[in-house]
Amino acid sequence: MQQVNLISPDGQPVSVMSVMTEDFLRVGYRYPTPPASEEQPIAPTIQAVQGKEPLNLMMATLAELVALPGVGTAKAKKVKELVDSDKLTLTALQEIGGVDWTDLYQSGQVVWPGGLHVVE
Repeated sequence: MQQVNLISPDGQPVSVMSVMTEDFLRVGYRYPTPPASEEQPIAPTIQAVQGKEPLNLMMATLAELVALPGVGTAKAKKVKELVDSDKLTLTALQEIGGVDWTDLYQSGQVVWPGGLHVVE
């Protein structure tokens, strides 16, 4: 069985079975942050995501959301709350902060109903 490395809520590294990753992310575990270096890009480029379907935020799992650049476990949970409460809009996403949702949308990495149309 494949293992996934996570960080516990108290900051300790742990290894869990990949099939249980989603459960651990729900209770506050997060993916480790890779060290920044010139050889390892922080966010995928448009070329890296070309050929892939954009991630539909309405259907995304917590693990898929956490894998987006700039989105950690806490922000991913806020997106899931917006989806669950049927309040997912560009305006609501921008209120999460720390993530350029417009850039993710325009680069083809994510989609959501209404797209870049701002709903007041």
